[in-house]
Amino acid sequence: MACGTGQWTVELARHATTVTAVDAAPEALAICRQRAGAAHVQLVEADLFTWRPPERYDFVFFSAWLSHVPPQRFAAFWALVADCLTPDGRVFVIDELPAVAAVERPAAAQPVPAVHREVAGGQVFRAVKVLYAPDELQGRLDALGWKADIRTVGWRYFSTSLRRRRRSTC
Repeated sequence: MACGTGQWTVELARHATTVTAVDAAPEALAICRQRAGAAHVQLVEADLFTWRPPERYDFVFFSAWLSHVPPQRFAAFWALVADCLTPDGRVFVIDELPAVAAVERPAAAQPVPAVHREVAGGQVFRAVKVLYAPDELQGRLDALGWKADIRTVGWRYFSTSLRRRRRSTC
């Protein structure tokens, strides 16, 4: 999900029979296509907030995407992730920790937490940026029925492996 230019798509394709890589930006998908142009990699141009999976997957991965999900869309986004998974499917996430706020340029007076980002050529864009402390994220995911193992990687990143909690049949 949110494959961007395909840095991780290439790595995932080395270990998977098929890969579906979804992103809203056609420019990023064009780069991804060049990097991961294997026959078993399907690229899908779609907005993750409206996209619905055509099938179920054993594994869902996203990196540097959860921090761009507005807080009011958090539960709906995780419902989408659940809809993507087979019953025994797993999710793996990498994103940034709150310490990153010290090196960001906050965008004031926005309806959601946001930052200003400068890209090559000097253009500046506003981006949603929600940085979760591991315990806060753990609580939110638990409330939605996810079992997460969140680990920090240095001061900047966390990773987490997730599964849906099994519902009791009693």
